[in-house]
Amino acid sequence: MGSEIVFSESGKENFDEKIGSYDYLLVYSLSPDDCTPCFLQSIGVLDFHRNDLERFGVKVLLMIPEVSRVEAEEFMEQVGVDYPVLYEKDDEFRKANGLMNNPMCKTFVMDGNNKVIWIGSPVQNDKSWKRYCKMMEMLRKDK
Repeated sequence: MGSEIVFSESGKENFDEKIGSYDYLLVYSLSPDDCTPCFLQSIGVLDFHRNDLERFGVKVLLMIPEVSRVEAEEFMEQVGVDYPVLYEKDDEFRKANGLMNNPMCKTFVMDGNNKVIWIGSPVQNDKSWKRYCKMMEMLRKDK
């Protein structure tokens, strides 16, 4: 934790356009080797917590490989999920951010300065969600 996330020039432009400013950003990243249906199912679970995420002032960004674009767009349309998506070419994001090479680090929360403050999926299980909510409540009190 504490690592600064970097984007390629083209990725940064797309990122700024889709996200704008934020206090906290939950990044869900899919690698080309991951199970796309499993990833998409977790997005449905994440969407279940949308109100809480908004209450905490957390925006969500999905990072999906270009090769999974059609499947991802079809799924999101079917279930009505409308999170911003950056479609990644040539695994640029993972290559630029060494922490992304660890499977446990593909989902994380970063603050408005692109510093990682939470690693892992907050919706992985109830225990993770409760810890995540507690952390976000503490961070919001500090603002």
